[in-house]
Amino acid sequence: MYDITSYLAIWGAVISTIALVWNIVKWHKSGAKVKGKIKLNVGYLDSKILKTTKTENGTSSVLEEYCHVELVNTGTLPTTITNISATHSSKNNKFQFSIAQQVFEIHFGKTLPCAISSGDIWSCRLPMSRYIDLFEYGTPEIHINISTLDKPLVLQVSKPENEKAKLQYLKNK
Repeated sequence: MYDITSYLAIWGAVISTIALVWNIVKWHKSGAKVKGKIKLNVGYLDSKILKTTKTENGTSSVLEEYCHVELVNTGTLPTTITNISATHSSKNNKFQFSIAQQVFEIHFGKTLPCAISSGDIWSCRLPMSRYIDLFEYGTPEIHINISTLDKPLVLQVSKPENEKAKLQYLKNK
């Protein structure tokens, strides 16, 4: 009933339909995708010296610890980080305490706004003393505005990890 030409035409139509669907899916998934993480009580070699104590073996220094924020563009297209701030989540939104972008120390000279290409990393730090201040009003959150997102990217640390970091900070203080 069908000759070889008909089978080849049907085969070609099926393959081209699959290719078209694949390209639509690939196009739909392309774009900038930013993943973020927070690490608490991080020390740096250039940290601010909070306290110096003389011991029999020399001098001992207590260095400031930080909340380290890191963003990675895992998508296929570049995007721009426009702003960062810290605040808290609260059930009663009567009072909102926040920390402005100027308090964050941005790494590697990548000031905001900063374009990050696919695979690029952007990071900054916030003094733990400022991060701990947010505990008084609720759970600390880092809000990052990114040009390709309608809403800010919100990063939070789990409640047990926050409590552990707070205790460690107060112990070292």
